[in-house]
Amino acid sequence: MAEVVNSEFTAVDASTDLKKYNSEFLEKHKDSAAHVVSAIKIQKFLGEDQKTCEKALFDILKMKSDDWEPAAESLGLLYQWRSSEADAFRKAAEETWPEVTLFKPLPPPPSS
Repeated sequence: MAEVVNSEFTAVDASTDLKKYNSEFLEKHKDSAAHVVSAIKIQKFLGEDQKTCEKALFDILKMKSDDWEPAAESLGLLYQWRSSEADAFRKAAEETWPEVTLFKPLPPPPSS
């Protein structure tokens, strides 16, 4: 069993430049919105400027895909980062996927 685990799962060497490793991952998977979102999360974690990461998340909206889930994850990241761009992203995602209620604006609270 250990042989199978060792052959299937490899750890990143401690001396690896993580920014370079992540950049190579991003280049290898640049056509997959889910992979791009994952790489952007790591970029931010590794100290990349938030504005750069926000712009990169907007770029996934330009990818031709019916899969809206990476955009939903991106919107969640923007809210988590307290980004001033979150509402603009939500609106752009709503235009791309008008059928997805997650990207609709919240209704106003009921008046009393």
